[in-house]
Amino acid sequence: MKKIIAVILSLVCILNLTACGSSPKQEAGTDEKPAAEAPAGDSSDNSKEKVRMAMIMPLATQDFFNFIAAQLQYEADQANVDLTMWDINGDVSKIGDLVEMAKEQEYDLMFVIDPTGSAKSAMEEVQGDIVLIGFDAVVNPELQSAWISTDNVAMGRLLAEHMIDDMRAAGKDSYNVILTFTPTVQSEIDRKDGMIEAIEAVDDMEIHVEEASNSKVDLAGKVSLWDDLLVRKAEGEIDYVLGTNSYNALGCVSAAEAAGRYDFKVMGIDDEEDQLAALQKEGEHLYYATIAQNPFQIGKEMMRAALAALNGEELGTIGVDGVLVTSDNVDGYLAERSKNIEALSDYISIISQLN
Repeated sequence: MKKIIAVILSLVCILNLTACGSSPKQEAGTDEKPAAEAPAGDSSDNSKEKVRMAMIMPLATQDFFNFIAAQLQYEADQANVDLTMWDINGDVSKIGDLVEMAKEQEYDLMFVIDPTGSAKSAMEEVQGDIVLIGFDAVVNPELQSAWISTDNVAMGRLLAEHMIDDMRAAGKDSYNVILTFTPTVQSEIDRKDGMIEAIEAVDDMEIHVEEASNSKVDLAGKVSLWDDLLVRKAEGEIDYVLGTNSYNALGCVSAAEAAGRYDFKVMGIDDEEDQLAALQKEGEHLYYATIAQNPFQIGKEMMRAALAALNGEELGTIGVDGVLVTSDNVDGYLAERSKNIEALSDYISIISQLN
């Protein structure tokens, strides 16, 4: 038997962030800052007109998006493509304006991330004028020639299934779980739905589920959420916390450590450096598992889809698998990740200037 209790513990809708811009060269009529020069050794043929692409950079404070952007810039250089990046710093209200600006400045293609669906009208208006390629969260896919993403529902389901296996190993009849997420971000909503899907399939124990959320997209906002929540939740009232991204998971971990609370387990999604370091901790710890995406493969697939679209071929949804990382395999995962980072070190250095 199971029982799902959906409790929204907190919902604060604050998005008051600013954006900065980046591009290989200053575009006429914009106030976007130019990016640094491409790494030395670029052998692009500048004697012919380049294809011009733009990318919306959602949050330059996260390794995941920085690695996508670095890989995409590398692929652009290899394909002799002029790539511009605009950092919205989490402010989704800017997406529609940037889509319209890309059309006005006659870009050939734009990589769009629109986690709330707020830019739908702008994307509808530019149909036929600029090719759109989506990435990360699948929203309004009918307006894009392709969409590259890890299956967010599948990631949430995989994480919850790992938690359920851990519950069965512990042998209790009943558990209390909190799902922590951002209700304005579609990818996180999808991941939460996957978690609930896995939990609802359980019939051999009772799982009580609550939801904790606010609309802040930074780590400080999630720490604040959990500082308040842990005051209301006494020891023994939480068994597991599942976070839908790095900030939700790490916000819980940070608040719990500050409060001296080690009476529950935290699992999350993403592979930010602090998440992986938390998996390597020995002795008393909180973080037990994370579902890692592959930003390098996503960047490669984005350029492949873009070039195909410009040649008249729409590739549709392109999935990139996530992988479960725990204390058992984190060292091997980090070794492979480090190889990719080293190969793109010059590009990552350039992208970091957006932050």
